[in-house]
Amino acid sequence: FFSGLHMADELKAKGNAAFQAGDNEQAVNWFTQAIDLAPTNHILYSNRSAAYCADEKYAKALDDAIKVTEIKPDWAKGWSRKGAALHGKGDYAGAIEAYSKGLEIEPSNDACKKGKEDAQAAQVNAGNSGLNPFGKIFGPDVWVKIGMNPKLKPYLDQPDYVNMIKMMQANPQQMTMFLQDQRIMQTFAALSGLNFDMAGAGEGDDDEPAPPPPPKPEPKKEAPKKEGLPGQNEADRKKEEGNAFYKKKEFDKALECYEAALEACPTNSIYRINKAAVYMEMKDYDQCIACCDEVLEKALDYRTDGQVKAKALARKGGALQKKGDLDGAIAALKSSLVEHRVADTLTKLRAAEKAKKDADIAAYLDDDKAAEAKERGNEFFKNNKYPEAIAEYTEAVKRNPKDHTFFSNRAAAYMKMGEYNHASKDCDSALELSPDFVKAMTRKADCFYWTKEYHKALEWYQKSLKIDPDNQQLREGIERTMRQIQASQGQEMDEDQVRRAMADPEIQALMSDPVLQMALRDFNENPAAAQRHLQDPGMRAKIDKLIAAGVIRTA
Repeated sequence: FFSGLHMADELKAKGNAAFQAGDNEQAVNWFTQAIDLAPTNHILYSNRSAAYCADEKYAKALDDAIKVTEIKPDWAKGWSRKGAALHGKGDYAGAIEAYSKGLEIEPSNDACKKGKEDAQAAQVNAGNSGLNPFGKIFGPDVWVKIGMNPKLKPYLDQPDYVNMIKMMQANPQQMTMFLQDQRIMQTFAALSGLNFDMAGAGEGDDDEPAPPPPPKPEPKKEAPKKEGLPGQNEADRKKEEGNAFYKKKEFDKALECYEAALEACPTNSIYRINKAAVYMEMKDYDQCIACCDEVLEKALDYRTDGQVKAKALARKGGALQKKGDLDGAIAALKSSLVEHRVADTLTKLRAAEKAKKDADIAAYLDDDKAAEAKERGNEFFKNNKYPEAIAEYTEAVKRNPKDHTFFSNRAAAYMKMGEYNHASKDCDSALELSPDFVKAMTRKADCFYWTKEYHKALEWYQKSLKIDPDNQQLREGIERTMRQIQASQGQEMDEDQVRRAMADPEIQALMSDPVLQMALRDFNENPAAAQRHLQDPGMRAKIDKLIAAGVIRTA
């Protein structure tokens, strides 16, 4: 048990270092591991809440902050964390209330003071947003509007753009600060319904025919415009014909048109990308990849635009994934994002990476090697080499995650190390695979016994005994637990035990039961009425559970 607490402190230190270095995701990972070992440590939840807040994951930050205030309600910092999370979610009134509770506990707390002032200012700005001409445009539904606009949606992957929108949501007056940013002006124009275009704003999909621009009258005295690429007009006409055939799924005719477009204007790589799209639909992935490679090989000679190269790489990545070359697909999609970052490509990359991970896991499965790893783990366990045993059982789980005995054996090794939270989770995994596996149920009960959660230990011993009524080990476990409960009644209250018990939703529900609260008052004020409560089997079971949990004392 003590080794578990020491390890939790080490993980907390790692989390703090990662947080200070700005690696919020890794910080959350370390704090989560620490919480697994010390689930009643309010500081760990507080630190993870701060990391979530820094990563703008305010809902998760709020969950952790609420946990802090439940475990230690007299700690001002916990209320400060809750205020910060609520502010991030836009609940300014809730944030003000949380900061105010923190200041009631510690009137000089600077974080609560500053947080309350910021929340009040944000609340005022939000209230005044209707008076500002930009307030309605950048209201709560702005994210939905941007996401539905094909020209604006890619900007959501750009952190500086997202931050500017958030700043204007908090204070619409700040719109004037960002008028030089072309993306903001384009957003303003699109969301306000103004009919003007921004130079260079957004890119159409060259795979689909674009409507011709409206004719513009030529100025009387103007220098002659530079002509486009040789054959460009004829090529564009053929491309539009190809697009029409593509939509009708007449792929052979579409290819003929794109080939004609290339003959007319061989330096425009868009037509090769169009061909690649046709081959993709025809499931001729090798030809699709060849077209994309040709675009990339001639990019320097033809001075191909970065967005065009990005399309070629993304299309190549899709074809490679269809062929089962996940490594090649991931490499191509990453290269595409380097050339031009597009949300759709990012989504495809994540899907390819998940497919690769799943494929690697599947390729690693081997029942025979899993059994060998289990035997090595058993030998280490017999020789009291528990870390080595855990490593071998983990290897067995990776090789065959469907065998419940591997999880149960690893739980036994974790218990020897005092890592009861990890052991309990492995018991849960074993029981998911085999719900009536008594050995895992017994080990879970033992975990609760050693963490002094006697009410849960009793529950699991009794549940196991129903499945295996002749199991002497279970009967001894019940007797041992009852002795501990009775012995603890004559001792001082164990604060750690009570804190763990109060973190249990079942105990929280019992303590909130008004009928049970009345019964507990009767024990102090009206013994006769208390005896009547004990004659009720349901009430007696609730009181026994609270006694077993260490929440109430009978002596």
